[in-house]
Amino acid sequence: MKFPGIMLLTAAALTLAACGDSPSEPAPPPKPNVSGVWQGTLGTGTMRLTLNHDTLSNNLSGSGNITGQGVAIALSANGNFADNTVSLTLSSQGYEPMNFTGKHASATITGTVNGSGFDDAAVTMVKQ
Repeated sequence: MKFPGIMLLTAAALTLAACGDSPSEPAPPPKPNVSGVWQGTLGTGTMRLTLNHDTLSNNLSGSGNITGQGVAIALSANGNFADNTVSLTLSSQGYEPMNFTGKHASATITGTVNGSGFDDAAVTMVKQ
């Protein structure tokens, strides 16, 4: 009578051991993070932004500047990041707010700036 009980326990142990050997699900790819310093040509000048990306809320904040033709304009940046799209409101004292919308791909963000004299001004920013 003891023999069937031992076989049953052995079979249960082998079944449980086999469960541990099953391949695990692949880890999801890491979420893109656009934190860092970005710089690109805007018209005849340069736009440089330092962005902080809260990957839980996808909120973006930061600061930067637009320089060109002997002028430097300080900026504050606030917006969000969703579906690889960066949407920012760029503000500067004494100027109307500007909107930047661009697509993130690897180490670039390509988009346009509108407002405060810019009308679909193209810019490709590269992560520094």
